Amino acid sequence: MNLLLALFLVSAWDAGTPGELFTYGFGAQTFGLGRAYTAADGTAESIYYNPAAVCWAQRGEFLGSYNSPNWLHSYGGVSFLYPTGSRTGFGFTLVVLKPQGISGYDENGNYTQWIQPQFLGGLISFSRKVTNRVSVGLNGKFYYGQIGSYVGSGAGLDLGVLTRWSPVFQTGLALLNVVPPSPKFTNEREPFPRVFRAGFQFKPYSKVRFLGDLVKSTARSLHYHLGVELAPLDFFRLRFGYDYMDLSAGFGVKIQRGGQEFLIDYTFSNTHHSATLYPFSHRISATVRFGGYRVWAHADPNKISLTTMSPALLTYIYPHVKTKAPVDHWVLEIYRKSGELTRRLMGKGTPPLRLAWDGRDETGRLVPRGRYRYKLQVWDETGDLYEASGYLLDVSETTIF
Repeated sequence: MNLLLALFLVSAWDAGTPGELFTYGFGAQTFGLGRAYTAADGTAESIYYNPAAVCWAQRGEFLGSYNSPNWLHSYGGVSFLYPTGSRTGFGFTLVVLKPQGISGYDENGNYTQWIQPQFLGGLISFSRKVTNRVSVGLNGKFYYGQIGSYVGSGAGLDLGVLTRWSPVFQTGLALLNVVPPSPKFTNEREPFPRVFRAGFQFKPYSKVRFLGDLVKSTARSLHYHLGVELAPLDFFRLRFGYDYMDLSAGFGVKIQRGGQEFLIDYTFSNTHHSATLYPFSHRISATVRFGGYRVWAHADPNKISLTTMSPALLTYIYPHVKTKAPVDHWVLEIYRKSGELTRRLMGKGTPPLRLAWDGRDETGRLVPRGRYRYKLQVWDETGDLYEASGYLLDVSETTIF
């Protein structure tokens, strides 16, 4: 039976080690980026990779994820994150692994029972900005495993640092299992290996970002992870990732409803460096964003008729802004449904309570009838960008002059 335990502890994943539950990966977004997430913007998935990123999150998030590393295993989890203040953030993550069951035999080779192992891991995270550019974070973690009648559990700590050198470049460092969980299933404890992660995020444009990680553990050689994300549309993301085990591609879709955002992420992976895992796998995640710090806008009236005989030649746009730090500058853009930019308004400091728009484009002509959308971008004094887009108003008729 000791040999069986060793096989489960060491080989839950292909060439795995104890504690792979906490290092294999989490949601579809991060798998789509090659699991390069140590320096990424703060999201609910950050808890798993670098707790220092948690305080950079702008909104609360609840995420559920399911991964199929192969058809023989079931792996998934939930994660929750919330910015508890302008400089702090809190979150937790719960992951569950159920590998394929196997038949158990005694020392004489006689069948004894069907063994269905299961493993449970949890992370409780707290993060704080020590300056406008640097944050630190801490994960408390717990582990529970059951293999037949054998049970083991343990607790540990992770540490992380994230530094924003500029609005387009940031780096992250994380030491996982700095205090390692050491579950004891039989006579000996199985301490998890310490894992060191160093990464960067480079975002030269608002619609493109590159990520890279170097990962070294006391049980494995140095590995690299690479990812790129493209945002051709405000509500759509494309992702590509590569690491020592997987070649991945995925996408994300965002839907806005009132004050909430709903995100669906999917990733398809080809396992190119494995002798035992199935070559293809799928990951899917669903996320709800709510509360926290955000910006949005609405128009009143939101239906206007641009004719010389109509009294409704004017509408007011009301920007709503809640940022962690004072506002540095802002841009409000108005688009036709086709995506054509018709008007851009901008300014320094906090936007006024309302902006008057007379239905004219940048050249001074009345816009054609149709549905119009907005995009609001606000930068605070630390360089953080807050964005929102959506429906603004309808123009029922117009006289062009």
